[in-house]
Amino acid sequence: MDNNAIKKRVVLVVHDLLLTEDITSDSDLLEEGFLDSFTLINLMAALEQEFELEFEPEDLEIEDYRTLDSITAMVSKVQQTCH
Repeated sequence: MDNNAIKKRVVLVVHDLLLTEDITSDSDLLEEGFLDSFTLINLMAALEQEFELEFEPEDLEIEDYRTLDSITAMVSKVQQTCH
């Protein structure tokens, strides 16, 4: 799956989970208060379900969840290691 397809699905998951469409590609989800520890865990679970992945503890780098682009890159990286 290419990064554009991954990003579209990431955007849908994030918007659905956070119940907002105010998030753009350059939004900092942490600094802008969209993610806290509880929503981060829920986001990880939603991404695992959406992409049929399983994140390992070493996949939990907070910087990977800062923006839609960093989430997309992380999902792409995990997909490549799984397949």
